[in-house]
Amino acid sequence: MPGFHSLEVLHRGSASTVYRALPDGGEEPVAVKVMRDVDGAAEAARLRELSGLPGAVPVVGDGRTTSGRPFVAMALVDGGDYGAALRGRSPLPVDEVVGVGVAVAEALGAVHALGLLHHGVEPGNLLAVDGGAVLADAGAVLPVDAVPPATGLDAHAVRHAPPEALRAEPHSAASDVYRLAATLWTLLAGHGPFDDPESDDPFRCRERVLGEAPPRLPREDVPAALEAAWAALWPRSRPSGSPAPPVSPRHWPRRSLPVRPTSGTWCPARRHRRPPVGGPLPLVGPRSPRRRVGTAVPGRQSPARCVLSGRPPPLVGLNRRRFPSPRPTRGLSVPQVSPRRARGGRPTRARTG
Repeated sequence: MPGFHSLEVLHRGSASTVYRALPDGGEEPVAVKVMRDVDGAAEAARLRELSGLPGAVPVVGDGRTTSGRPFVAMALVDGGDYGAALRGRSPLPVDEVVGVGVAVAEALGAVHALGLLHHGVEPGNLLAVDGGAVLADAGAVLPVDAVPPATGLDAHAVRHAPPEALRAEPHSAASDVYRLAATLWTLLAGHGPFDDPESDDPFRCRERVLGEAPPRLPREDVPAALEAAWAALWPRSRPSGSPAPPVSPRHWPRRSLPVRPTSGTWCPARRHRRPPVGGPLPLVGPRSPRRRVGTAVPGRQSPARCVLSGRPPPLVGLNRRRFPSPRPTRGLSVPQVSPRRARGGRPTRARTG
């Protein structure tokens, strides 16, 4: 392979082989993916196209081997994939799975913005990095209107396949979102959501994917807010052309803290109690002279509490010591409320001083 030496096999797949190699004149190892097919230039071009996207492995070079096969040199991610992580330490911590979900959601959003679908979101294609994961297997990425390969009838392929893939229907961005939800469920539970503990029959797994709702996570340390956010990613039945649920990171709580109810409870960021939803809001003054009376400002709370609580932002209370009530000034004419004013007549004016 021109330009590289000291090759070591990292992974052998059906369409390519990944090597660990050292570039000539360099000391940092890289991952070199060599396509087995001489016509694999399309996958190499796809890798270069996705290189600059968030959550993708950067490409540092490309070329052809002495036998004419295309190859792509990428940054080496030596953290391993999450398929191997599940075999070694399952299930995974909640905070780690949240970081993986945020990173993969960013990557899928960028891929979908280009009019592409990934078709390969599963634990084995997520490479672990600090604070999240990167998406691998760009060979499965296809345009939205392209027909993906048929899903094989084996337990591994059916475990994360969306219903439309099992029915041989057109795919959409919602298909990738479904695979993401199934992957996150697997990382949290240690097994697939529709796995049968008594059998590995792929036909039985297919029936459960098509006819059953996803079960609840079999662990107690997952906050209800996170479970609800992930459950929204895979409704039981979706039309094949339905838009995908939002996968933006702002929809993913980054902290695994349970969300406390805010109706009539103490708000730690403000020294007042918030009124219940639907109740009357007090008309209070501003903390800043530039804000009008009754101006709503967001509370200084954690993202998990602010985003998922669904409560309206509290009104900032009045600091009466900093902003005292205005007093009449000598020589100025100020309105005085009189009994006639209270009865609906015209106000009278009085001269101060």
